[in-house]
Amino acid sequence: VYVDITNFDIEEKIVGDILQKRQKISSTEESVIAVGNTEDNSYIEVRIPTGAVTTDTIIKVKNDVENPPAIKNLEKIQLYDITFETGQTTLQNDATAEITISYPDDDNDGLVDETSIKEKDLSIFSYNATHGFWERKNTTKIDKDKNTCKANVKHFSVYGLFKAVTSNLDDIL
Repeated sequence: VYVDITNFDIEEKIVGDILQKRQKISSTEESVIAVGNTEDNSYIEVRIPTGAVTTDTIIKVKNDVENPPAIKNLEKIQLYDITFETGQTTLQNDATAEITISYPDDDNDGLVDETSIKEKDLSIFSYNATHGFWERKNTTKIDKDKNTCKANVKHFSVYGLFKAVTSNLDDIL
């Protein structure tokens, strides 16, 4: 085994309480990056299809967000920051990536652990920095057996797993 600290394929580190993973992804094959702990249902998996990037690049995923955007009318479960180091934010060739975010429900009672949030009320949102609001991903699918939510996305930014806590969704799309 040869370890090269400057030309790595995967780098994982903890900065404060934030787990950060950097991973090379290929333009010619599907790439999967997973961050977090599957044992306690605090992880994210990002599946990027072949051709979604024009050249091999590095994706960075952090399991929390330093200075998170304002969160109004939403109850947060998890936040993740997903970025390409090239600065590219949208996927190429009209590609969609699949994001899977887990949530804890160890007793399988249909409620997110230590909350009164029903798993059926969860949705994945992305933060629209240009307009300053959170956007619901209407493609969110909940897998109650695996305690995960999945959504298809065409860009990377800050993503979160939330429950809308009010019917006034003026700051949410």
